[in-house]
Formats: sequence, structure tokens, C-alpha cells
Amino acid sequence: MPELPLAKQELNTMLIKLSDDAYLFPGRTNIMFIKSQGIMIDTGISEDASRKALREAISENIDVKLVINTHHHIDHVGGNSYVVKKTNATVAMNKIEKFLLQNTLISSLLDLGYPLVEGSITYSVENLEDIDFADGIKVINLSGHSPGMIGFIHDDVVFTSDLFFSTDVLSKYVIPFHIDVEKTLMKLKEAKSIIRDKLYVVPSHGPVMNSSLADDVIEANISRILFVKSKITEILAMRPTWTYEELIRLIMDSFGIKQENGRQFLLNRRAIESYLGWLQREDAISIKIEGSNLVVNVNKL
Repeated sequence: MPELPLAKQELNTMLIKLSDDAYLFPGRTNIMFIKSQGIMIDTGISEDASRKALREAISENIDVKLVINTHHHIDHVGGNSYVVKKTNATVAMNKIEKFLLQNTLISSLLDLGYPLVEGSITYSVENLEDIDFADGIKVINLSGHSPGMIGFIHDDVVFTSDLFFSTDVLSKYVIPFHIDVEKTLMKLKEAKSIIRDKLYVVPSHGPVMNSSLADDVIEANISRILFVKSKITEILAMRPTWTYEELIRLIMDSFGIKQENGRQFLLNRRAIESYLGWLQREDAISIKIEGSNLVVNVNKL
């Protein structure tokens, strides 16, 4: 078994055996295998990523029969077509995530992620809810980053997908992307008890952790969410009324968020909007159309 934490693990090189049945292929997006069931969890961002992972799986006599995607984002499903072509595996997803994968216009409007090329999904997708898993494999609801995102518990391994991000990612991205940050906060708090006493915690991005380190990183993610919400609340309190666009811009400027391109701007905007939606549900603000402007009124903070 590997020494923990695996902060220096090599990417895209070899499988890491976490238990008798669970294997990790580390990469830009971590890919998991459950050998006894022939399960591949996520396929990476591209054919190249999935090809390398599948090659290593074959070397360990893992016969992939089922691909499970934790959610619809391209860095988790980008290798699906290649894996299906090479193994004839079945692909399964949560019903919500399946809908978003198959309806790229809606998913692009929802989270402004990398759109899948129209017509590129040439394989069928089954409902994860219809899959019977062997004892010892548990699906966990991790919705928040994406509406129907899931993770897995198998033996002493917890695969947390994009529930939380490493401290390196938190340093790089001040406001990490979550489609529903309020729900993410709830799931992060729940995860602290889920990972307790587990041997390995595997996020989709970053190194394998033990439960103690993962707890610290989860706490850092919780703190970041609460900090961002508090900072946005302070900004809102400066005035009773804002135009939507000026508020978004001021929040970005206040956090020192620099825009490298249009897509990056839209992603940051969507991340901020998740907090504004949270505050609106708490009746702290109301968002209305006045004339030709979208206006944010501050109610109570």
C-alpha cells in the first residue's frame, strides 16, 4: 500500500493499489477501478487519458465491464467513447447527470463548462439507479458541485469526486465552482463523518489522503465557502441597491479575480451567482428587473 499522504504521486504513470479490490490511476482527473466488479469510475478528460488508464488496468487483469461517471463535466466523461469502443462496457450515470450529458445545450447554460461536441455521445447511457452493486460498494449523494454528482465508498476507500478541492486549487481559484454552494456546504459537513476512520480518501483532483488530512482539507473548503459568503455580504451591505452587472464586477475585483478569457469570466460569474442565489433564498437580497436592468435589492444582512 502507498505511503500517505501521496502529495508527490506521479500522474498518468501507473495504477496505485489502494486495497485488494480498489485501484487508482492518478491524473488531471483521478480514475478509479473496482477490480472484482470490472468497474471504471470516470474516464478522464480525453481519449488519451482513458487510453493510458485502461492500458494500466489491463496490465492488472482488470476487465472493465461498467463505466460509472460521477457527473457530466467533460473532465470526467471525456474518455467514455474510447473505453466503450475498446471494452464494450456499459456506461451508467445518475439520472440527473445523464440528462445533462445528453442535453449539452442545457448543461452549458447550467454550468458553462466545456461543451461536448454535438453528436459525440455515440454510446448509450444506463440509469445508475438500475445497477445492482455487490455488497461493499456504496453510492453516496454528493450533489452541489453538479446537481446529481455522486461518490463511492468501497472497503476503506472513499472516492469523493469534486466535493472538495485541494489546498493548491483553493490557492489558485479564490471562488471554486459549485452550481449549488449551499448544498455543497451541507455535503462537506456530512462528508466529515463519512470519511472518519477510512484508510484512503480520493478526490477527483489531487493526491490520495488519509482521513485526517482529508478532514483538514474539507474544513479548508468549508472555511472558504463561509469566507466568500461573508465577503459578498459585506460588499452588499455597502449600498441598498445594485445593478446586477456592477455587483458581479465589484465582487470579482474585491477577490482579485483576473479574467484570462471569456469562458473564465463566465465560470467565475456562475460561481458568484451560486452565492447570490443562496442569499436570495435566505431573503437577504431580492433580484428584480427594473426597466432594462437586473437589480439587486438588499433586504436584511
